[in-house]
Amino acid sequence: MLRFVTSKSNGTFVGLDEYIERMGDKQKYIYYITGESVEAVEHSPYIEQLKKKNLEVVYMTDPLDEYVVQGVTEFEGNQLQAAHKADLTFDDDEKEKLEALKEEFKSLTTWLGSVYGKKVEKVTVGLRTTDSPAVLVTGQYGWSANMERIMKAQTFSDQQKFAYMQGRKTLEINPDHPIIKELKSKTEQSPDDKGLEDLANIIYDAATVSSGFAVSDTKEFAQRLHKVVSLALNIDSEAAASGDPPAAPKAAPEEHEDL
Repeated sequence: MLRFVTSKSNGTFVGLDEYIERMGDKQKYIYYITGESVEAVEHSPYIEQLKKKNLEVVYMTDPLDEYVVQGVTEFEGNQLQAAHKADLTFDDDEKEKLEALKEEFKSLTTWLGSVYGKKVEKVTVGLRTTDSPAVLVTGQYGWSANMERIMKAQTFSDQQKFAYMQGRKTLEINPDHPIIKELKSKTEQSPDDKGLEDLANIIYDAATVSSGFAVSDTKEFAQRLHKVVSLALNIDSEAAASGDPPAAPKAAPEEHEDL
């Protein structure tokens, strides 16, 4: 009775049995992602690598799906794997590669962790993205961005439970992205550069939005964007606007002909 649109179903609903028939010989998991709509999930950074590897992803866009996957963890011996959860794996060969990348980028993940502080549980290296520099992921038992949205909309939601299940996220960086590579190089040269800290926070903000989560401090988020715009326009971002209209230019003194 469970039927879903997938990344390979061309907009039609299919059952999980049909999904299994299309699985490759080495594929171990049924990959899925939850979200508000098909349009939202099909462009999600969480499934960039899955699409590149030609792995089919089940789009679970009904609010009830968030509760279904809590009880239905496998189908006909195939375990369900959330594309938006931590510890996403594709095959055994990439585990060794991932460990090597974690060691290579250890200086950057440590530096980012010190910049973000309590905003994240940790910063690590991941292989799930291709076009995005970073994403925010939750633990296996934490709420997804979609689940947070659903629970936040509940009139009589338990705020204490909401805060606990919301938890802190893990920032997963893409080691192949040029932004991440350049940031690694710059932070190794100038770890105390405040400008690099601003850039790191913008990367976090972008990951928050693209991952479907709500920005917690919208004022701070807007200020960082304004700073970027100021730099692009070559404006002093620290100069405070007075709010007063600009003074009118002084008129040039009139010249009188001698009588």
